[in-house]
Amino acid sequence: MFIQNEHGHGVNRLLHGAQAALDEHGISLTVIEPDARPDRRQDLIARLDAGTRGERTYAIELKTQLTSTNARALPPTELPMLLITPYISRESADVLRRNGVDFVDHVGNMSISWPAMLITVVGNRRPSPEHASSRRAPRAFSPAGTKALFAVLSWPDTLGLPLRMIADRAGVSLGTTQIVMNELESSGYLYTVGARRTLANGKELLDRWAEAFTTSLSHKLTLGEFHDHDDRWWRDSRDLLHKNMVQLGGEAGGSLLDSDLTPTTATLYCDSVPVPVVADRRWSRSATEPNVVVRQRFWTPPEPFEALVPSTLIYADMWASGDPRQRAHAERIRAHDNRLVELDGS
Repeated sequence: MFIQNEHGHGVNRLLHGAQAALDEHGISLTVIEPDARPDRRQDLIARLDAGTRGERTYAIELKTQLTSTNARALPPTELPMLLITPYISRESADVLRRNGVDFVDHVGNMSISWPAMLITVVGNRRPSPEHASSRRAPRAFSPAGTKALFAVLSWPDTLGLPLRMIADRAGVSLGTTQIVMNELESSGYLYTVGARRTLANGKELLDRWAEAFTTSLSHKLTLGEFHDHDDRWWRDSRDLLHKNMVQLGGEAGGSLLDSDLTPTTATLYCDSVPVPVVADRRWSRSATEPNVVVRQRFWTPPEPFEALVPSTLIYADMWASGDPRQRAHAERIRAHDNRLVELDGS
């Protein structure tokens, strides 16, 4: 992702801003040729990867400033072109789209047109100068940033890993991971001594992460909602869940951390809807009173595979429910769970 040459700082700044915007749509950007060859007219060659929606290799055109005039005068390229710039006006966006040029800017305006995917966002405004620097502060608490923070908060060894491995564990891009780590450090949540990274003020960070998970991420992860006639069905189905790589979260998971909690709902995390579990329990998507929520697992679970999601996510699930009963038990778990106590004491 990073460019190592005399122009690397400015290039990386442009790439990081674009990656943060693309992350909001689950798209990663990877530079595969960091320097243009003399026989080419583009700045970089990069690949956009949208998972099951496909991928595309682009000639990247970088502009520190874009007008409708230079939008009309872009050089021809052998590969499809992706233009990256800090801000694209509606007029310039119209020019680029008419000319079949995909684009992305730092405020989220973009046009990505593939056979299996079409993303068009125009009209986001340029930040005012006095707020330009503050715009980047919430990136760590954006949906993609929240995923990266989850890995940092949930597993103590995460901070000791290389950035690429942290990104792989969290299921986000390297660019997002770099942005999050930089923001944590600049905000006083992370300090580095030599090669060692250490969290600071973990209590506040956990609070902010749980709030960001509730407001910006949790609802986007839902794969399906079902009803089971037995509120405690999962206790007799642990082998089935484990066999299908399904992890238990929410208040069902919380009840295994707090014996005084009697759950009425279950939240499951897995890579896709676990069809064998659905069939075994005879669930229907048309349930009028769902008590089972299946959510997308965005992270890569460390070995050995655990039946429960990390306690950080159980806490956030219960807090996100809005149910006073669940929230009270979430605070009980936070006061006794080893990892949550460790974070609160950092």
